[in-house]
Amino acid sequence: MATERGVDIEGHCRFIAKHQPKRDAAGAAWAGPGIAPDAGDTVEGGDLVQWVVDAMFASGLYWGLHAEAILGRSVIDKGWAVERILACRCEDGGFAGSPGHDAHVLYTYSAVQTLALCGVDLGGIARLDSLVQWVASLQAPDGSFACDEFGDPDTRFGYAALATLRLLRRLDAVDTAAAVGYVRRCCTAEGAFGASPGAEAHAGQTFCCVASLAICGDVQAVATDPLLRMWLSERQNADGGASGRPGKRTDACYAWWVGATTAILSENSLVDRATLTASVLRHQARKGGIAAHQGDKPDLFHTHFGLAALGVLGHPTVTRVDPIHCLPSELIDSLLNR
Repeated sequence: MATERGVDIEGHCRFIAKHQPKRDAAGAAWAGPGIAPDAGDTVEGGDLVQWVVDAMFASGLYWGLHAEAILGRSVIDKGWAVERILACRCEDGGFAGSPGHDAHVLYTYSAVQTLALCGVDLGGIARLDSLVQWVASLQAPDGSFACDEFGDPDTRFGYAALATLRLLRRLDAVDTAAAVGYVRRCCTAEGAFGASPGAEAHAGQTFCCVASLAICGDVQAVATDPLLRMWLSERQNADGGASGRPGKRTDACYAWWVGATTAILSENSLVDRATLTASVLRHQARKGGIAAHQGDKPDLFHTHFGLAALGVLGHPTVTRVDPIHCLPSELIDSLLNR
């Protein structure tokens, strides 16, 4: 019988490290656009890092920092990380994906997660009220949230907004009852959730909706729903891995979206945790990193969410991860109980 591969801690740390910008010639500062899927890739007209990844730098930085925390290591310079993420702050109070871009709720949540991982006192963030007010301004009267002042509503944005405010201990700034009502209207005939009312059910959106209900203290309304339980159970494929929708092949990141949702519901029996864990481990690349599919090239997104899945599934060699906020459980305990 083949021996199950363990978590390649050293390989993953090397993978994370190679995605950091290199120091300039003087060695005095960090330069470059930031964490990228592959710093060697280029496209006509410039570096792929600059063209594609720079706009989502804030999320990439969070993925790298949290991945190293899950591994129990320190790879990224946290002083530099704080400096770079604060440079993404916009005049309106929110955070952009990178300096020079507009504020976006997903990158704002990544920025707050990054600051928390770096040990910054979230209650002491400069212009905290303007940050809270900007997030609150994204809520519509029907309870939904947009990504910015121009965007359409999406349950991903609602989750990011509510999660940000919970970490800041400012949920009082929004109408949580309206938010709960909107999430419930996004429930599909299968019992799962979509991006908006009437949209197709998806594991990522279902996580966002269930986590939103948990943040608002209303998760028990769906925790025992037999349809939702069945839908989540059916997201685990025959190979032990998980997918986002019926008929889709296994993707490493869905071990997080499905595994975390079942953990929020305290329904760990809905999936086979051992085979789901083994599936993530099979997606590890030979030289570090985790790929979406076995044999594919690894990337930082799937490396992070694959490791986060191991953390929420209780793998003994990694840090335990909070299923609602995708941050170390110990950190969440300190933030919410301070």
